[in-house]
Amino acid sequence: MKKRIYIILYFLSFWIKGGVELFAQDTIPIQSDYYKEAVNFYSKIWHNPALRFSYPFRKTHEASFSWFQEENTAYHVQEGKAKDVFCFDSHALVRKKKQLYYGSAGYRYLMREGQKWNTLADVARLQPYIIADTIGGKMYRENYSFSGGYARNHGRLRWGLYSSYESATTYRKTDPRPKNETYDLNVRVGGAVAISSRYVLGGSGDFAKYQQLQNLTIVRDVGSAALFFMRGLGVTEHHFSTVLNSHRHSSSMYKEKRYGGSIQLIPFSGNGFFGHFSYSQVDFRLLSTRNYEKISTFDKQLFDCSAGRSFLLYNKVHAVKLIASYHNVEGLEYNYTHADELLSISPKYYLKKYAAGLSISGEGWERPKLRSLWEATVEYRKNKKEYFGIADAPLNKEAYDCLYVSLTKNVQVPFRRSIFLCKLKAGCRYNYARKLKAGALAAPTALETLVVPVHDFLTKNYISALLLLRYDYRLTEKYRIYTSVVGSYRAYESIGHQKAYEAKLGLAF
Repeated sequence: MKKRIYIILYFLSFWIKGGVELFAQDTIPIQSDYYKEAVNFYSKIWHNPALRFSYPFRKTHEASFSWFQEENTAYHVQEGKAKDVFCFDSHALVRKKKQLYYGSAGYRYLMREGQKWNTLADVARLQPYIIADTIGGKMYRENYSFSGGYARNHGRLRWGLYSSYESATTYRKTDPRPKNETYDLNVRVGGAVAISSRYVLGGSGDFAKYQQLQNLTIVRDVGSAALFFMRGLGVTEHHFSTVLNSHRHSSSMYKEKRYGGSIQLIPFSGNGFFGHFSYSQVDFRLLSTRNYEKISTFDKQLFDCSAGRSFLLYNKVHAVKLIASYHNVEGLEYNYTHADELLSISPKYYLKKYAAGLSISGEGWERPKLRSLWEATVEYRKNKKEYFGIADAPLNKEAYDCLYVSLTKNVQVPFRRSIFLCKLKAGCRYNYARKLKAGALAAPTALETLVVPVHDFLTKNYISALLLLRYDYRLTEKYRIYTSVVGSYRAYESIGHQKAYEAKLGLAF
């Protein structure tokens, strides 16, 4: 623990020292929040590190402390009903004539309450193959993250590299006591070439590797706990599910590898057509560390594309974009005899996700000492998740078709030594077709004590709102201090709500 803290402090002290020397005096840090939606509008294009030369910011450097709290009455019990997060983040970007440097470092301490039927970290990423117990409780997590990128411009040709690394420890202080060690490594390589006087064509490849090692123990001599290996939508695996005590512990490992590539089109400068197409292949495995037997695996194919155009309308920059995506997941179960001999491999779990939508953004009418941006999005989403039982008969199912609509408005007001920003975002989801059936047992021999996690809210309609207020004050020509608060609320049809708050204090130079 101490070694990690020393490393991050040394890295940040070196980085901040360099930032003071490199950064220009005209940096306006509040623009990162003001233009956030505009940047996200082209977010898939920025995945190519060679195209970061088209990023709207020239030089930024910030370090901040923040506190985040979430309280929910509509929630997935495996993810918990409330959490508190304390964060330290720092990031920088320096662009010269032919070179670009950028990076970030951060630390997070998280406490999650009300978590049941789960002993893991990153549960949303590992679903449906969750290792669960009947006790639950408060989970703690410490997270360290680093990232860095470099790009170079050779006239018509550009190339870039990017890498990020994240490690975390997640644990519980009550029996059974899981300790989850995770790491997540991402590497991207990209290139781009000018195909005309107006456009740049880019291509990139990426590789990612994720691993989570779990050790579950019982400390009390008289303690015991039932352990369930869940296979999706309320079904458990009976060969590895067991009862733990002080003399018997459990160890498991999750491994994930992702390979992908994408192509992008973007204007050199100014307005024009833009777009991207990407494909990723994910290979996932859950292993028993007892003898590295495969328990469950899934293969995932991800397709994502967008196409749009930016243009001037009444001397204001506007943009319109079409988006589409398709995700396909097939899960395999590995069945063993009592002698740990592989008996069969069966495709049992299926997930298909479709999405298509339209986004429009633009600059608002400028008034004295006031600027504004807006964005509107309409998106159709279709999710279908199934678990098949004996003879490939559908057993449990979760499916919904929905329409998602959102509208965002940013207003920025400058003063003599400061700037104020207000952002308001409203959204809603309407499900016009939905079905949820979970908890049917795969076979009479399955564990009858299983309680199905409640997740009705996944197929419910909702309305949401978010408000951000940020104030930046210029201390000197080099340094600015800022504070921001964010509040969000989401109300679900007939079953409850989700609400969150964040407060941040930062320094920019």
